[in-house]
Amino acid sequence: MSEPSHHGGNLRLALQKYGLGSQGFVDFSANLNPLGPPVRVLEVIKNNIDKVYSYPDPECTQLKERISSQLGVAEGDVIVTNGANELIYLICAHFSGGKALLVEPGFSEYLDAARAFCLDVAFYFLREDRNFVMDSDDFLNSARPESVDVIFICNPNNPTGMMISHDEMVKVVRGCEQSGAFLVVDESFVELSDFPDDSVIGLVKKFRKLLIIRSMTKSYGLAGIRLGYGISNSDLICNLLRKQPTWSVNSLAQLAGEAALTDSNYLARSRELIALERKLLFEGLMRPDIKTYPSNVNFILLRLLNNKISPWNFEDYLGRRGIIVRNCSNFMGLGDGFFRIAIRTKEENLRLLAALNGFQHDAF
Repeated sequence: MSEPSHHGGNLRLALQKYGLGSQGFVDFSANLNPLGPPVRVLEVIKNNIDKVYSYPDPECTQLKERISSQLGVAEGDVIVTNGANELIYLICAHFSGGKALLVEPGFSEYLDAARAFCLDVAFYFLREDRNFVMDSDDFLNSARPESVDVIFICNPNNPTGMMISHDEMVKVVRGCEQSGAFLVVDESFVELSDFPDDSVIGLVKKFRKLLIIRSMTKSYGLAGIRLGYGISNSDLICNLLRKQPTWSVNSLAQLAGEAALTDSNYLARSRELIALERKLLFEGLMRPDIKTYPSNVNFILLRLLNNKISPWNFEDYLGRRGIIVRNCSNFMGLGDGFFRIAIRTKEENLRLLAALNGFQHDAF
């Protein structure tokens, strides 16, 4: 029996395990934009490949200016990072030795980063009978935010796929501010969600104990070059910048980010494709041995209902057919039988459904 991967998108492990060659796989385990990177991003990288000889701008000046202009925030309120993951670690470094509150099931790097910087960790568990959607009143009453230094909330949530409404999030932001806890809202998937305008990024000007994480890795399909950013008050941003290694974001990543933000229709086209293909997958997954959970984003959480089927056999069955899915048994608050599948192109989604139809009949 093999342990599930700590993260999705591990093609090296899949190649080693199933030996099909990289072109033989469709990766449903990495929840990236199914459109792939914008064409102009690829062109910019190709046309500026000579930039690898020179050091990058340590301040990410031009990219920071573009982010600031697009979001209507001050440049001093922006930090650009080597993926959203670096920002998570910088935040935990800032609160080193304190106490963190994590919402589970959630992104595992929050816990890893908290442990790396010796934070005492408490948990608030989302309920399956509520489709893993947070109730703001229950959270504020039972999680006791006044007892912690920093809180991480992923919205839309990974791996469950649901988004807390704007009104509910405003209540959470206000409640955390009043309690004295610093709130980190990870909006890595909000730009690919059904409700991008429900972001609380506009509240940063009003609430000083709030930081928003964004992932261009996810939104623009830039996983290989790593790019993210955060928005908060300038005092906190200055503190985080002092902890950030110099030249953290490479030259090509900065140029790619600038190019991506100039493509005004890309995200709208992405959301249209995701909504269409998600409907196709939901319909194809309507079967008595699988439960699917509602999703507002570019991935779906599902659960195997037949206890006689080993989740590792299920994962291997698909892997041998060139399909990688995310085994979620190592997510706190989930367990055996849970899987996350990304929304891909129509051809790729039909390939997954065809393989699942075969799974219905084949013996292990």
